[in-house]
Formats: sequence, C-alpha cells, structure tokens
Amino acid sequence: MSQPPINLREDTWPGCKPGKYFQRGRFLKIDEIKVDLEAKRKSKNVRDQTLSLIMLRNINAMAEDPLMQFMRRSPAKLTVSRLQHVTGLDGFQGITNDGGFKGKAKNISATDSEIWQCFSWWSIVVSQETITSIRENWRHRIPAATLNQFPNSPVFDSESRYGNFTFSFPVEDLLRAYSEQHCSGETPVFRVLGTWTYQQEIAHTILVHSAEYNHVFSDFPDISADPTEAIYRVEDGTFMCNLESTCSKIDGTSCVWNNPIFAFYLPGFSQESQLKLDFSRTTLTACSATQDNYMQTRGARMPVSEANKYIQSYFEEERNANY
Repeated sequence: MSQPPINLREDTWPGCKPGKYFQRGRFLKIDEIKVDLEAKRKSKNVRDQTLSLIMLRNINAMAEDPLMQFMRRSPAKLTVSRLQHVTGLDGFQGITNDGGFKGKAKNISATDSEIWQCFSWWSIVVSQETITSIRENWRHRIPAATLNQFPNSPVFDSESRYGNFTFSFPVEDLLRAYSEQHCSGETPVFRVLGTWTYQQEIAHTILVHSAEYNHVFSDFPDISADPTEAIYRVEDGTFMCNLESTCSKIDGTSCVWNNPIFAFYLPGFSQESQLKLDFSRTTLTACSATQDNYMQTRGARMPVSEANKYIQSYFEEERNANY
C-alpha cells in the first residue's frame, strides 16, 4: 500500500488546547513535519499560520545542536519490551473497579470530517539499562557535554504528565490478553495509525486491532519491517523504535521529541469491549506526577506516598475478597 500524502490536519475536540495536528496512516519524520508546517505558515489560513508557529520554533531550535544533528543521522534505537498506561485517581479507581481498560474516543479522520473510534492508549517503558547502553554506544561518537543532554524527554522520565498510577506490562502479556479477549486467540493486526504533533511532542502511533475489523482500518498501512521507520516490527515479532529526538529541552530551550504509542482498538463501552488484565505489585505502581499535569480530574496529582496508600488499599481489599 502506498503511503498517504503528507497533510497535517488540525486535531480538535471539546476542551482541547489549540496547536495539535494529525497525519493519518504515516509516521512522519521531523523534517517532513517542518516542511508541512512551513507551508501552513505561508498559507492564507490565519489559524494555520498561528498554530504552526510554536512547533516550528521548537523544531528550528534543534537545527544547530550537535546532539540533535547526530540523532537525525543515527536515531536512538529502542526495543519495545514493556508498555505502560498512566492515569490519575479517577482513572485508577475506574480501571481497578472494572478490572480492565476501556477505550477512549479519538478522531482519526484525514480530513475535516469526523471519524471517531475508541482506543486504549499505551506508551513504551524505557529501562535505565537501555539508557546506559545507548550512552555507552555513543560515548566515543559525540562530546561528553553533548551526551549529557541525553535523554531529558518525558519518554525517559520517571515522572508522568498523566498522573500518579502506572499500569505496566510486558508487551507480550498485553498482546496475549488482547488476542485471547478480542481476536479469538489469533494474532492481532498491527497498522500505522499515524502521527500526532503537539507543540513539542511527536507521537507515532501503532494501531492494534482484531482481523474482524480489517474492513474498518483497511486504508491504514500494515506495520513495516523497514528499520528506518519510526516504529517497525522485525521477523520474530519484536517491535523497535527509532527516536530522532530524546530531548524536550536543549540548553534550556524547548525543542520537539518523539513518543512511540500503541493504541489498542476497543469498540464500544460495554464490559465485553474492555481489555481485562490481572494487577500485581509489579504491574501497578505509584509514580511522581509532573507539574505540567495533563489530567484535569480529581486526584490527578498527589504525593507518591498518598498514591501508594490507594494502591495498598486496593490490594488489601482484593486479598480480603479472595478469603
């Protein structure tokens, strides 16, 4: 299947902050995003002129930085071994009460029309061992002062923008559960959902769905084995990521950064449409929430000690219920 043309569409929904764009069915590189945003700056659409300005400024801030120049030639390559879903108190209580994850609606139209579908959203987990390994591989290729800036984007941060409660699982466990519950035991289908761009974040998103819904997503390309793609899948089924940027700031100046995302298709809102998982002390943990927290709901940000109390209470209730 040939790739769709580059056409970043403004992504809006009730309560959404301006400055977000969506490219359907493609993983865009930073230079491709820059070209499209520059065209928007020159267009007669005043809104596009305004919305593209901040991200263009953040992209241009990277142009002369040695680390960013190096990474554009040699992206940070990561193996996807674990995925996480982070939420605030309301989300935590909803998930633990239901024993699983519901889909959240997103507009995936390529045009100004609306095509809403429901997905459960998961980001990658990067271990400290992986960070150390990359640093070691790069140690003799770039100056130490430059290397010290790697990494500082939210992908590598132990704090979260989404709340204090982290649900994390090995990717094979998540895929096995999804296969058994939503694919009749068959292997899920993996496609390129697209690229969301924000003022700094570039979210490359993998779509995971049952073959039952091939007719719904047939115009989205299958995930590639091309090792130059932002996310690709090798012969043994392992997912790999190429990150062109791992920094949200360079010498105090804001820039753009890559965020690999997995979107599990969960149509509808019934119990049957959820992704059910078993929680343990290793798959449900507390984390610090950043000051720029995205979740404007009850308990979106609290001390880690308080979040741990909620988690402790949940496991105690589960233990008592099983006696």
